[in-house]
Amino acid sequence: ININHFTNGRGKFRYSTYFNNLGNVLGLGAGAMGFLADCFLKHQSTSEKYIQDRAGNVFNVPANVIPVLWCVSQIQYGKIDIETPRRRWDFEPLEAFATTIEKCVDSEEMMVRKNAIELTTKGMFWANTIGAEMAVECLYNGRGALVSLEDKPSKIAKEIMIDNTQSFRDF
Repeated sequence: ININHFTNGRGKFRYSTYFNNLGNVLGLGAGAMGFLADCFLKHQSTSEKYIQDRAGNVFNVPANVIPVLWCVSQIQYGKIDIETPRRRWDFEPLEAFATTIEKCVDSEEMMVRKNAIELTTKGMFWANTIGAEMAVECLYNGRGALVSLEDKPSKIAKEIMIDNTQSFRDF
């Protein structure tokens, strides 16, 4: 998975700066988030099969990464329904993204409601960065079960990614 701000997610990437893998990787940026969100909305019953299709799709990820992608893709709408990932995948967004949520609530970029995580106006400005931080937090904490996360280059890339997203928001 290659998390950045600029990809539309439709290309077949043959590199990854975050994981040492020469196979296809998912580009998760503004365009990809919209594409994924659209897929989940229009093809609710088949979206998971489509995302995991190895034959003709760049969105080829382990099943346990799908709820992370769903949550991050909802950021573009400014609202993540908490109940949907709980019901569909037994996935707890408040736990998976706890650090990012806490930081965003403190900086008034996000609010946690009864059944939803909502971005404020300030949060919508930083939506792509917040989405990237959420994905990095969850996947790098082992929930994504991605085997190359412990490689030294991956750890360095993780720190660069976290530093970059934080420095963008600090200026």
